[in-house]
Amino acid sequence: EKRSPAALVRAAALIVAPEAESRARPNEIPTKWEKLGDLALLPSESFHSETLWPRETRARLYRETAAALGVTRLARQAEVSQGPKRESRAELLWDPERVGGWTETKELGVWYGLDVTKVMFSSGNGTEKRRMGAMAAAGETVVDLFAGIGYYTLQMLRHAGVAKVIACEWNPHSVEALRRNLERNGFGFDRCEVREGDNRRVAPAGVADRVLLGLLPDSERAWPTAVAALRDSGGVLHVHGNVAAGEESVWARRLEEEIATRAAELGREWSVRVEHVERVKWYAPRVRHLVADVRCVPARLTSAWAHAVGASTSTSTSPSTTPRESG
Repeated sequence: EKRSPAALVRAAALIVAPEAESRARPNEIPTKWEKLGDLALLPSESFHSETLWPRETRARLYRETAAALGVTRLARQAEVSQGPKRESRAELLWDPERVGGWTETKELGVWYGLDVTKVMFSSGNGTEKRRMGAMAAAGETVVDLFAGIGYYTLQMLRHAGVAKVIACEWNPHSVEALRRNLERNGFGFDRCEVREGDNRRVAPAGVADRVLLGLLPDSERAWPTAVAALRDSGGVLHVHGNVAAGEESVWARRLEEEIATRAAELGREWSVRVEHVERVKWYAPRVRHLVADVRCVPARLTSAWAHAVGASTSTSTSPSTTPRESG
């Protein structure tokens, strides 16, 4: 009978340390992991006990675990640094060929590469990557204020037909990965301009049809930068945030008001409306990762815009759509 990878990992752990059957703490023998190319990233609780698995048994433990998972390297997650750049602290456990932490994985037709010991990989945002790739954005200029390794930038370049992305990122390890990923996927720097540094300093102004704000738990510090990046004729903001269950409408309404205020401060009289709220995933108990699609239109065009989308011209009372669960 064919056994699951989780059963094979457990068997490997118990062969090395039979007493772990009764003495291992919950989750110390992993039942889930992230597989990124030929590397498996184990949860932070995995195989911590030096008593059950002393140093001299580790090579066998890791070799058998890697074989069970069909990979050549193992790494273990650790608490992310609490600094503003939130760098990865994952450690390599098994790397017999001394390849290092760089790995590549293909998702939705795009190659993503990163060093897992330096950069986090957001595998839980697959539905939002797909949604960005499906946007009707042909010919647009997009500004990605928190580009990371290119999670959304690469999807829009590959599938949405955008003319150009200006990608801002301040983690140097992510910037290095982003540049490598652009080359790996065949995108020239004429289609994607990478700007390293704090987006409040390096982001362009007045050029974007669309701005991505993919930062959690919220991207509020960059809202003024995002508004300034849009053309005078307006455009769309995709604003990410962690929001308590039941507070979606309050969050969306406040977002409309704040974006309108930021625009007014720049002398732009805009009507601002949340056209759609996407529920990406549960981030924590009763806390959702949401993305609001915020349409900004010059006030003089509001009536025509509202007629075209079938929406009310009143933008200060409530968002126009109820949140939708991501599939």
